[in-house]
Amino acid sequence: MSSAPKPRTAQENTEHRKNLAVSFYQNNQVVQDPRNQVVRRASNLPLASFNSYLREAQTEANLGITAFRETYPFITPLPSLYSKRKNYGTPTAFITSATYSVPTAAEGIEVHLWGGGGKGVLNGATSNAGSGAYVRGDIPAAPGTTFNVILNAGEGPTWGYGGKGGGYTGIYRGANVQSNYLAIAGGGGGCTNKVGGSEHVGGGATWSGTAWQGGAGPLSRSTNANPFGSWGGTWYIGGGGGSQTQGGSGVGSNSQSLAGSALQGGSASVHPNNAQSYQLYPGGGGGGYFGGAGGSDTYDFQTGGGGGSSYTGGLSNASGEDGAPASAVPGGTKTQYYIPGYGGSGQNGRAVVVPYTMVFDV
Repeated sequence: MSSAPKPRTAQENTEHRKNLAVSFYQNNQVVQDPRNQVVRRASNLPLASFNSYLREAQTEANLGITAFRETYPFITPLPSLYSKRKNYGTPTAFITSATYSVPTAAEGIEVHLWGGGGKGVLNGATSNAGSGAYVRGDIPAAPGTTFNVILNAGEGPTWGYGGKGGGYTGIYRGANVQSNYLAIAGGGGGCTNKVGGSEHVGGGATWSGTAWQGGAGPLSRSTNANPFGSWGGTWYIGGGGGSQTQGGSGVGSNSQSLAGSALQGGSASVHPNNAQSYQLYPGGGGGGYFGGAGGSDTYDFQTGGGGGSSYTGGLSNASGEDGAPASAVPGGTKTQYYIPGYGGSGQNGRAVVVPYTMVFDV
């Protein structure tokens, strides 16, 4: 009959723990992440052997790596051995407004937002409206957290045959007020009911900074920078693009377009004689964090609306891509979640939400 093994003395147990720690260190096997989890580097020590060492160390010494470092400060941490990566769950796409609940075990969501393109409805003018911006980024969140995803919001209105502004796409929590938004992709400005001149185009939305001015074609992103010309000594220029601090400025002479505001594109103006005499209609401002202004008109001249601005203040690792004036192509066309038919001139917005967990890349 074999006898039970003799228990280690305190000195022997300390020496045993030290040998285990040195073994881990020499084989480049052990690091500690913020949650005190232990992971293995695929190098010299086989997984089975590593797990055996680990079980013995934790059972006999009841110590994790943090305690090893406290007991044996001569062991140098190895922070460069491992990096974390995202492990993605199933994406959810939105083309209408809805709520989203973070699934079980997820640590956050990655959002992809495309603002809607501006509109235009006569003489092929749809191609003259501005396209929407693209915004992406991460939102750390616990399982069960509920978000509101909103699309095609804040479209600046117009009249008759003018094109309304494109709506913004956003994500927020709580009440639908600007301060609760985590991210917004701005909408493009609407175009006029005519083609052929740069004054007719809608401004594109941008993912950062100030959106494109309406009626500016590719010439200007600044608000109301340069008028295109005059009629009877009065200037006509496109609706200003929304910025990070205010809506685009309304412009006009015989009639005044409305400035953009928080989450809302401005309304286009129409001179009272135009509906009867000229039937020329300007474009509405794009919706956004701050909306673009509507376009203005002066008798036989009219201009496009400004694009709406975007917002990324609630995101980590934020990035994006601008829309453009008079463009059927929105920002973010090279991302894996983009599909044609959304965000360009004449098109609505779209959103994709992807849950993720963070895992070690070993």
